[in-house]
Amino acid sequence: MNKIYVLFTLIIMSNLSLAQDEKLVGTWVGNDKEGILIKFIFDDEGYVTMVSDGVEFGGKKFDVNGISASMKYKTDQSVNPHKVNYLLKDLSGEYPTTTMGGVYQYINDNSIKFRINPNLGESYDRFVDEVDEDTFILKKE
Repeated sequence: MNKIYVLFTLIIMSNLSLAQDEKLVGTWVGNDKEGILIKFIFDDEGYVTMVSDGVEFGGKKFDVNGISASMKYKTDQSVNPHKVNYLLKDLSGEYPTTTMGGVYQYINDNSIKFRINPNLGESYDRFVDEVDEDTFILKKE
């Protein structure tokens, strides 16, 4: 009986650490290194849409080189900085799901710092001291 309790507790704890970050849901707006307006839109269904200079990428359904795809996100708040992974899925099932990811931390309730690796299959585990093109300060809209 004691082993079942321990197993049940471990399952609950692992699900809690990988639960979606409800504070993240919404639209976060900022500028990239060149001053171009960018948005990250996280919805409560787990989809994320990125907008850069008016061009949308992600969400429930979007087109990439003639392929219909979707992009979801998963967060891990058990680590600091928090992790975020984007899952890009080919809706036809012809191509395997791929990921990209990074880290984020809240500056306050309305500001967040993101560092996202734009290379498919790669992620970041930390922030760097120098300014780089993959780090953004965003404000909640």
